[in-house]
Formats: sequence, C-alpha cells, structure tokens
Amino acid sequence: MAARVFLLLFGLLLLGSSCPAQEGASEREWTLNADRVVSQHDSEYVQAWGNVTLKSGKNYLKADFARYYQATRWVYLKGNVQALWEGDFFQASEAEFDLTQMTGWMMNGKVFVAQPHIYFESALVKKFKGASYSFKDAKLTACSGDNPAWSFTAKEGHLTLDGNARLWHTDFRIKDVPVAFAPYMTLPGKDNRQSGLLIPDLSSSKRFGAHANLPYYQVLDEERDLTLYEHYMEKRGFMHGLEYRETPDVETKAQLRADYLTDSLTSAQMPENQQFTDTGLSRLNRQRYWLRGKYNGFVSDPSVKVKLDMDFVSDQDYLREFKDGKSGYLQSKDGFLRDFGRGIQESDSLQRTSTALVSRSFQNVGLSARMDYTEDTTYRNGNHPASDDPTVQRLPQVDFSFWKNPLLKTPVEWQADTQVVRFQRERGSMSSRLDARPIFSLPLSAAGVSFIPSLGFRQTAWWVDKIQDENPQVLNDRTPSRFLPEAGATTFLEGFNVFNLKSVSPDPSLVGESFWTKLKHTIQPRVNYEYRGSSVDDSRHPVFDALDSLEGRNRVTYSLTNVLDRRRDSVVQGPGGNASAPVLATDYRDFARVRLEQSYDINEANRMDLLDQYPRRPYGDAMFEVGIQPEKWVDLRSRAWYSPYRGALTEHEHSVRLTKDDLGSFTVGYDFQRSINEYSRRYPQNLEALSLGARLFLPGKFILGGEFRKDLANSRELEKTALLTWEHECFSFTFVFTDSSTDKRYAVMFNILNF
Repeated sequence: MAARVFLLLFGLLLLGSSCPAQEGASEREWTLNADRVVSQHDSEYVQAWGNVTLKSGKNYLKADFARYYQATRWVYLKGNVQALWEGDFFQASEAEFDLTQMTGWMMNGKVFVAQPHIYFESALVKKFKGASYSFKDAKLTACSGDNPAWSFTAKEGHLTLDGNARLWHTDFRIKDVPVAFAPYMTLPGKDNRQSGLLIPDLSSSKRFGAHANLPYYQVLDEERDLTLYEHYMEKRGFMHGLEYRETPDVETKAQLRADYLTDSLTSAQMPENQQFTDTGLSRLNRQRYWLRGKYNGFVSDPSVKVKLDMDFVSDQDYLREFKDGKSGYLQSKDGFLRDFGRGIQESDSLQRTSTALVSRSFQNVGLSARMDYTEDTTYRNGNHPASDDPTVQRLPQVDFSFWKNPLLKTPVEWQADTQVVRFQRERGSMSSRLDARPIFSLPLSAAGVSFIPSLGFRQTAWWVDKIQDENPQVLNDRTPSRFLPEAGATTFLEGFNVFNLKSVSPDPSLVGESFWTKLKHTIQPRVNYEYRGSSVDDSRHPVFDALDSLEGRNRVTYSLTNVLDRRRDSVVQGPGGNASAPVLATDYRDFARVRLEQSYDINEANRMDLLDQYPRRPYGDAMFEVGIQPEKWVDLRSRAWYSPYRGALTEHEHSVRLTKDDLGSFTVGYDFQRSINEYSRRYPQNLEALSLGARLFLPGKFILGGEFRKDLANSRELEKTALLTWEHECFSFTFVFTDSSTDKRYAVMFNILNF
C-alpha cells in the first residue's frame, strides 16, 4: 500500500507565504493531503494522486489527481473534483483554479451558489472573482436533486456577483419537460429588483372561459417600477393593465393602476344566470375600465401632508365581475390597505369617490383642504342621463380644528371645529356652507370621580346660488342660517383591585415554565348626557349631507366597563443561556373586557307626533359586549342588543379567531339584524349572515384552506372558496375553486421560490 503522505506547503509549495492574507491565521495556509505526492526541486509543479485534498480553513478542494504550478499558483484537478469556497459548492470531472483569487474553469461542472440559493450544471463553467460565473449548455434551478421539480435550460448564461442570472435561448421545464421558451430572460437574485416576466395567473370560469394574465415587470430606477398586464379571456377578449409605483423617500409613496377592456359582450348578451340584476341597471357599454390609485407625500415641507385617492370605473358591474386575480378588485383593495393603511369602497357600491387632501398641523391648530368627486354609475351607460345626476360634489372643503386648550389661563378648556365647503352637482341646488362649532368644558375631579360639563353651539350658514328640485320655501331665502345650542356632561369613576395568584422565584427547576402571578380587575361606570337643540324650520335651507338635517338630541347614556388584566411571569435562562442562574420575564395582557351600555332618549319620552302608529320607546336597546383573548392565538368577540320593549334581541354579531403558527387558523363570524319598524329606526327585513374561514397545515407541506359566506335570512349562498397549496422547497402550487351566485371559477397559481 502506498504510504499516506502529509505535506505542509510551506517552502515546498510556498502557498502560505504567497497567498494574500485572509480572515484568521488558519486561512493563510493551504495544506495538502494525498496518497502519493511527487515533487522535484527543479520542477515547476507538484503532483499528487489518490484522495487529494487541499484545505484552507473551511475552504477545500478534492480530486483524484492534482497538479500545482508554483509560478502561477494555479492548481489543476481531475477526477471526482469537489470544492467548497465561501459557502459555494462545486463538482466537476476536471477543473483548474487560481488559489489566490479562486477563479478558474470546470468541465461538466455542477455548482451550488449559496446566495441566492441556485443550483446549476454546465458542460463548461468559468468562475470569476467572487460568486460570478459564465456557462454554456446549462441547467439552473433552486431545487435540489438530479431531477428538479422545475428548471431553466440555457445555451449560454451569466450569474453575476449580486446573484442575478442572465440567460439566452432558454426553456422553462417542469420535471425536465419543456413548457415555455424565451430567447432571453433574467432571473433576480438576492434582494435586487430585476425586470422580466412574472408568474402568470391561469384560471377558467363560466363567465370568462379559459383565461391567463401575464405580467411584465420593468425596473425604472431605484425608486420607481412599472408592471404591464396582458389578461386574455376566452369569452371576453384582452384586458390591458398597467401599474406604476414609486417611493422616492420615506415620506412619499405612490401607486397607480389602470385596466382597460373592449368587452365582446354587453350584459344583455350574457347568460341570465351571470347577469347582475339586483341593481335594476343595464350595461350597454363595451369599453370598460378601472382607474385607481393612492398617493402619500408632502408639498415643500414634510409637515404639509398630501394624500390622494383615485377611483374611477366604467360601469356598475365591473368590480363585481373582475374581482379575483392579479388585476382584480381584491388584489387592489388588499394592496392599498397594506401599503397605505386605507382601502377602497366595496365592489358593489354604485358610487366611487376620489379625494385630494392637503393638511398641516400646528401646535394648537389643524388645517386641511380637500376636494371630493363622486361618480354615480347609475347615471351612465344607457341607464339614467348624466344631466339628471344629483350626486353632491364637495369642491372644495376646508376644515379648521382648534384643539382643546385652556381658556385665558383658567381651568376652562375650549376647542372648535370650523368647516367651509362648496357643494356642486349636475342637477339640484348648489350652495356654499359655513359651519362653526365651539365647545367649552370644565374638567373637575374629587375623591376619584371625574366630572366634565360642556357648553357650546353650532352655527351654520348657507349661500345658495342655484335652486332646483327644492322645497318651495327655500326659494324665499338665498342666505338661510341655523343656530343650535349644545350642552353635555360626562362623569365616570375608575376603580381597580389587584389579586395575587402565585409567587414565583427563578428556580432552575422551573426553567421554561410560565405562571399567572397577578390579576387586575378594573371597573369604570360612566354616565354621559348630550343635548342639542332642534332647528326651528329645516325646510328653509337645502340638504346636501347629514349635517344639514341634524335632529335635536336630549339623551342620557350609561355604561359599565369591566377589564381583566393578567400578569404572567416566565422562568427563562439567564444571560448567555445560563440555565443555572435563570431570571424572570414578565408580560401583561388585557385578556377580558365586558361592557354594558344603554341610553334613555328624553325627546322620545316627550314625543307627541304619530303616537297612534309608533308608541313611545325612550329606552334604547341594551348593548352587551364581550371580548376575550387569553393568549395571542385565540380571540373571541361578541356584541348583542336587547330591546326591553320587544323582549328579544334586535341585533347581535359574533366572531371567533383561532391561530396557531404550526397548525393553521380558523375564523367564524355570525351577524344578525331583526326587521324593525319604529319611529326612530326602520329596517324592512331580517339580515342574517354566516362567514367561515380556515387554513390548515397538513403533512407533506400541504395547506388546505377555504372560505364560506351565506345569507341565512334568504337561504342563499353568497360565495364559497376552496384552495389547496403544496409548498415545495423551491416552488408553491395552489389550486383554487370559487363558486358564487353568478360564476364558477377554477384557478391554478404557480410561484417560484428562492428567486
């Protein structure tokens, strides 16, 4: 047997002294281990056979044969070549590397690049400084194994230092079966944004037939990007979409989306069971669109804030038809809520409002100016003429808010809200309005009881310049005004008691244990009185919104709130993971809240009109509210209203949410409202709705989910959705089925991971 030879390449190979210094003393030297080493003093190279290993720190090279050239510091390897360099792993039949820069080439190479987790193999691989490569006749994937779930093949390609791959003449393959071709494409690496095609939406439904939405993503610069959508629908045609986003600084962000479709069908040409008949409106237009967007920013100074909301739609059916997918209503609604904290109106709303708002806050004053434009889809597309549209536009509206402050260094506090607004519309009266509402209050407290009386008034004035379709009395006064006195008082008491449940010490035997150690019970009774005078004659001025038709108020509201707060002490390991010297970690949670509330209406108790039809009912419904959340994974909410006159519940709503990271989630909601015909409220029919949602993590990386909504009052299923997702190490595959009253939809979503 050949004797095993260990040779430290110090002097013989001179590698340690020749290579540039790296991190750590151990990485400044290369060591050679082989079954046989041959070297001559006058030779330019050293050769080694059998289990050859070159090692420097965590980096190594292995092969059946190695030849090291002393002058160039290159090493040639052949047979079962393996290498590990800075986390990247190589395999090849033969290779050559510069041990100074770790550059070189590999024949029949297989490479794993740790960042951004890419496997590729190629007949010829060239490695450049850092994690940069070029290759020919290659296969790339983020999946491990000889037959990856998906891969890209390329005649030629480059993988750059930042992990971005550029491929020429490439196929996309599933289990080595080609399914798509591109002459050129790029794959993003690490966290860098890269232009290119995104994963398409593929689905089929009765309403649209087979349809596919293919997005193309274009990076404009570091702050802006653009996405183009081409959505083909077998039964409806091509929908073209565009999405523009920008974030130039931490105070500014914008998102604008637009979709346009020349529809092959009008509503009358669609099957009857696919038409939306509940509005009583027709859709004769074929040119259909939806323009929406959000903007947060500032003007000149970050304290002058600007917010823009845009929402224009071509017809009343558009958002209910195009609800799902990358260009659908739900995608935009959820995206706006996530990115801007505010969403858009519901898909079945016949009115869409766009708003521009500029605001500035000072030390004691807030100022804002806004314009609201509302389009009513009822007055278009062959339904009602636009000239008959009575929709009120607020163009513009200015608000001044004087925040609560002491009045002339006295205990009295004052605040005021002032609004100036201009109302315009196609049909109906138009006017400007000024509304001012100052309030004075005097906070008092004694023996733990707080008492806050208040006094104020509301002065409103109108300047009417157009009168149309109004009460004849309005014609007599173009500058009506209204004065409403206001008063109120609030008194409350807050008391609490703390109960000691258990004493816990940081005992090593209790590491990992948690205990409720204290319980705090807080109780707050509150009584609130509100008074607002009634207008002498509201028929003297036009009505544009709820402020124009304020009713008198004389009401007492009383409530009782109970809150339970627990303290939990957990025994955890000490600093540095020292289990022998544990410490206590403490957290608190308001885990239960119970509230009772009812009102007594004095005006209703003294009402004289319509007594033969509506008897007096001054006591409002008693409201009972419960919220329980002992741990973050469970949340229960319930509210119910009980009428003392009916002796029954008039309304109740309940929700349960259960969430566990490794198991899934479950939600259930139930809402009920009884039909009511009373003097102060009238609900023509019962409303009863049930909603269910679940997400369950199954063995084998499967996720099963679903949603169900039903109108119980009319025994009508609103929508049910089922989805099944399989998450692989390098992709996820989701099948979705949705069944609603107007459509059945099947969708397949494929998402590549690690890129």
